[in-house]
Amino acid sequence: MRHGRLVESRPADEVHDDPRDPYTRRLLATVPALDPRVAARRGAERAQLSAVGPSDEDRPRTAAEPVHQ
Repeated sequence: MRHGRLVESRPADEVHDDPRDPYTRRLLATVPALDPRVAARRGAERAQLSAVGPSDEDRPRTAAEPVHQ
């Protein structure tokens, strides 16, 4: 969910293994990995995601700001 809206609607293992939405990819990239090989791969993925940066939709909103969809 992002801003109260579903962004992925598939079985959880499919979303985890192959996230389609950029927000979901960034969210899953923040989960720590116990396996050092997985951690190294995720580090490279995080670098790519950081280069793109968050969209305006991903910016936290204040209670007074309306959410436009």
